[in-house]
Amino acid sequence: MRISRLLGLLGVLTSGERVTVQALADRFEVSRRTIFRDLEALGEAGIPVVAYPGSGGGVGVMEGYLVGKAPLTGEDAGRIAVGLGALASVDGDPEVLHLLARLVPDKGADQSPYALDLSAWFDDWPTKGKAERLKAAIRERRCVMLEYVGGEGRLRRVVEPHRLVFRQDAWYLLAYCREREAFRLFRLRRIANMEALEEGFSVRSVDERTWRARFAGRRVYAQPHEGCAEVVLTYDAADEFALTRWIDAMFMRRCGERGEVRLYVRDIAWAAGLVMQTAGRTKAAAPPELVALVASEMKKLNEAAQR
Repeated sequence: MRISRLLGLLGVLTSGERVTVQALADRFEVSRRTIFRDLEALGEAGIPVVAYPGSGGGVGVMEGYLVGKAPLTGEDAGRIAVGLGALASVDGDPEVLHLLARLVPDKGADQSPYALDLSAWFDDWPTKGKAERLKAAIRERRCVMLEYVGGEGRLRRVVEPHRLVFRQDAWYLLAYCREREAFRLFRLRRIANMEALEEGFSVRSVDERTWRARFAGRRVYAQPHEGCAEVVLTYDAADEFALTRWIDAMFMRRCGERGEVRLYVRDIAWAAGLVMQTAGRTKAAAPPELVALVASEMKKLNEAAQR
């Protein structure tokens, strides 16, 4: 894990000794190129790394530079503990737990107003197993064959897995799709099956803005927003509690025994999916294209039920 290696490297450099890059590479069991990248990262973080030429030379930190023994405030430690604790809650990675114990041995998540637990409510959480297998493929740089349930049906795709992404309440795999020749986000819940292949791949440069933009079409707004359509859903007050599973209560407006939800979305199909998810507890009232789309989906369900 790079964070652990960087901390270890910082510890060596601040001990006062001068050490060669090759010695550091041997010590941390990585390549010289990796050590150079790590030294560059430490420099960008404000650590004055200096190269000393000649016999007995090597790399170290600038003379007189000290790293405090207690550089973290209680609030800092709390933030680190919460973030690392969230990662540990996914798969119990022993490296994360070990790093957490080393960084904040006396100050834990109780120093933070947040607690992040990304684990599921039930033990046999399929997403956990998928995440573990994909994490291994990412580390080993192995291609993966995915059987994926998409809008066009079940698809088979060979992908190069690069990163696991958590957004709001779901896990995604950011991977380079060989067929589309572009990065795509695959929701883990939609992966029906996967197989790690023997074929490897080289890491590709990931443009953060590009893949994050793929979430943009799913954004929901409480107020009118440019490029968004106003969606109006109606519901019975008796169903209000059940609806909070899908819709935030702040979007709900009561008028006697009736309720109304107003949202502003870019994707009408997403809104139709929301109506279908609520299992009849909401009705589409506007815009007309949403009403028509929901009616079409309901017709398909009824026809399927009569077969």
